[in-house]
Amino acid sequence: GYRGLDNMLAEIIKVMEEVIKPQLRLHGGDIEILEFDEEKRQLRLRLLGQCCTCPSSISTIDNLIKLNLKDRVKGLEDITVETGLSEEMISLAKELLKIK
Repeated sequence: GYRGLDNMLAEIIKVMEEVIKPQLRLHGGDIEILEFDEEKRQLRLRLLGQCCTCPSSISTIDNLIKLNLKDRVKGLEDITVETGLSEEMISLAKELLKIK
């Protein structure tokens, strides 16, 4: 069945509180929601704490954050995670690490 979009935000928060934040906190980091656009189903998050400068934050974003949210929150289209790094730094790092 189709669930309302308010539920989508509730789902996002639930996944973040139960799955993502405990993992990030183990590494001295955290995450916050910057913006959720219901119409476009887009979510903007920001990594906080140690996670901002951690080299493995790129795989954390892809594997922990994006996978869990997309997997558990049906209908979520787009997730952007901001770090303390610029997009340029991230693409450079991905290139060096050979990550698609």
